[in-house]
Amino acid sequence: MEDPYDRAYDWGWNNPELRRLVYLCYKTPDFVDNAHRFFASEEFGEAVRMLGSLGKPPRKTTTVLEIGCGNGVASYALARKGYSVIGLDSSNGKLAGIEAARKIQNLDGVQFELVHAAGDKIECDDGSFDIIWMREVLHHIKDLKGFLSEAMRVLKPGGLICCLRDTVIWNENQRQSFLSTHPFNHITQDEGCHYLQEYTEAFASNGFIVEKILTPVDSVINTYPAPFVPDRKFDEQAASSRQGGYDLFSFFYRKPGIPQEQRIPAPEPAESGASSPESALTLRFGNVTWGCHVQVIGMENILIGPGSCIGDNTWFNVCIRDRQIRMKIGRCVLIGRQAVVSTAGFLEIGDYCVLAPRVYVADSDHVFKDINQPVMQQGVTQGRSVVVEENCWLGINSVVSGNLTIGRGSVVAANAVVTKDVPPFSVVMGSPAIIVKMYNPLTKTWEKTPTPESRQQVLSARDRVGIPSRDEYRNLLDHAAVFKQIEPIVAGRNVNI
Repeated sequence: MEDPYDRAYDWGWNNPELRRLVYLCYKTPDFVDNAHRFFASEEFGEAVRMLGSLGKPPRKTTTVLEIGCGNGVASYALARKGYSVIGLDSSNGKLAGIEAARKIQNLDGVQFELVHAAGDKIECDDGSFDIIWMREVLHHIKDLKGFLSEAMRVLKPGGLICCLRDTVIWNENQRQSFLSTHPFNHITQDEGCHYLQEYTEAFASNGFIVEKILTPVDSVINTYPAPFVPDRKFDEQAASSRQGGYDLFSFFYRKPGIPQEQRIPAPEPAESGASSPESALTLRFGNVTWGCHVQVIGMENILIGPGSCIGDNTWFNVCIRDRQIRMKIGRCVLIGRQAVVSTAGFLEIGDYCVLAPRVYVADSDHVFKDINQPVMQQGVTQGRSVVVEENCWLGINSVVSGNLTIGRGSVVAANAVVTKDVPPFSVVMGSPAIIVKMYNPLTKTWEKTPTPESRQQVLSARDRVGIPSRDEYRNLLDHAAVFKQIEPIVAGRNVNI
């Protein structure tokens, strides 16, 4: 019996009204052209760039499982970039399945493996892959939680799953519209769509850590075949009110833990007590600059993004020993000299943040309930979290402590003590810290907010106009940043110029 995907795309290719769509889907009978066009596409280039920014650049030692590989264009492109790739698909189709992919297996000398598999179980050993790649696949799966449990199983600790261009609906009318108007669903009978919350809850219930969620306008990954337009904002309210249509989202999630090959013993003390740049820290955290006399307790529980810089005499402390990521520091973050960052729960410092010297950030305190016991043996408070969102500046000697979030784009003045949430795009100062300025998107200025009424006015303006979400702000910063690495001299390291 003819493969339904082959029938669908053959019918589309021979239908003048759908021929262009089949071409844009890379499903034409010209397999070589399909592969070359996808490899050269902005969409693919951006996806690989994003994988690199999340610590998985192309290397032969980095293993990729492409689930739903179809005619193999992405398996070819990933292998040509330098990854070690296995493509997996349930279709043996000659136009859109495994048999089509076999026709480009050695194209341009590029080699990748292909596996035919049916059913929901991924027939691979536990902890086999660094990356799972899925393009326009996840929305076809009915049991999201069950499938992502399998994905979690076959990923290595610290591995990534990227699900690109998946269909999101906001109401049942949109579901009916999507399924009834899809040009090929009347043949394949396998299209699907889910609410955004269904995707995110399925990832979370299986223990995945979110890295990036791209809205329909955040990246060319989702806008293709239309061009990416910077500074556009996704209007979720308008999307939810539509009675038809759908939206494309992309998801980047990480399996907790540290890859086995990166688990190395703590560094031996260097002579005279100085830490060498060639220490275990350098090996464990690639593309991160380290100052001298840095101490890290709990390396297996910490992730640090590429391009970051950790100053002299900094102390990172994870109070709980397990396989969970408990401290996450983003990309291009500057941690100033003599900083202390400590967690007994979960602590995150977002991309592009700047911590001045002698900043203290912690989600835990020593327990002192029993006056008859030494404080040192009463433990620490657990289960709290501190999140410092993207592009925040924490001034010299400032303290951030408790169970709180400092919103993106905010500034903490020197010597301030922050113990409560700070809204995005705010300036706080004092002990305890109070909000003294907020960014008003209506006037596009930082306005003084000495009273609760003045703060409420700015918040009301934000409700009317809107401010970027975390994902939107990250993408805005990524496109605006002209650097990918904090200058190493900022770390100290006894360098003079």
